[in-house]
Amino acid sequence: MADLHIGLFWFLFALVTLGAVAWLCGCFDARNRTWPAWSISAVQVLTAAFGVLGALLFALPKVHPVWGFAAFLVSNLAAIPFNKHQGNRWILAKERCFLVFSLIGLWNWWLGPLVLE
Repeated sequence: MADLHIGLFWFLFALVTLGAVAWLCGCFDARNRTWPAWSISAVQVLTAAFGVLGALLFALPKVHPVWGFAAFLVSNLAAIPFNKHQGNRWILAKERCFLVFSLIGLWNWWLGPLVLE
């Protein structure tokens, strides 16, 4: 049970961090707002770092798959408003598909067994 609480803490911490970065970058403002140059770099670094972290977590044999899906979820949630703002519609479509896959993975490996126990 302690592992569950630790996992929930880190998952919520990552989501709050993502929300703070998105808010600072102006993701919740109007679409036509000009983003500061530093915020574009911050979002790109955030999405790349969590995407690579997710792939690394999947590659490690003793790490539960839910951690990889959680890292991918953070990466997708950061990439969607960024790509929407930049007008990258095909990358946006890809990120939305990856978001759905991340949510399915989180349900299958973590939330489903937790709720259905």
